[in-house]
Amino acid sequence: MVSFAREHGLIVELSGEDASRADLGYLKTLYQAGVDAGAERLCFCDTVGVLVPEKTDEIFTELSKLKAPMSIHCHNDFGLAAANTIAAIRAGAREAHVTVNGLGERAGNAPLEEVVIVLETLYNAESLPKEFGKRGPAVISDIKSGASSCATYRECRRNHVPTSALRRR
Repeated sequence: MVSFAREHGLIVELSGEDASRADLGYLKTLYQAGVDAGAERLCFCDTVGVLVPEKTDEIFTELSKLKAPMSIHCHNDFGLAAANTIAAIRAGAREAHVTVNGLGERAGNAPLEEVVIVLETLYNAESLPKEFGKRGPAVISDIKSGASSCATYRECRRNHVPTSALRRR
């Protein structure tokens, strides 16, 4: 199926549904087979929202060694979708599936505004690609002004953590 999609000009992202409850060794084998078949991206899905940030870090430290960009897709059943998304990014995830304006599946996914505010405010990292601002500067402004846990976005930016703390090495 992967080779068929690639032959027809499609970008292939191989997603491991319910990956958080699967054996990590099996997932690595599955993902590697997908890469070998031509998958260009890999996605780890916490379909039932049972991950905790420490386990997410452990998993993505391993999966980021694969030869394709990893993404994270977290559900918010226990309120940890944003924390797990940030842990995955710190451990090597290159992309994150997030919700916009709270629209997501089932129990919800990681809210874009929470992920952006944490990455930019607490880790002093550029979390949105520059071209995103060209398509929707009002969205970025709304995200930054909507940070309910910060008195103001500018005040939070003043007390940032060094950029080197974003990705654990």
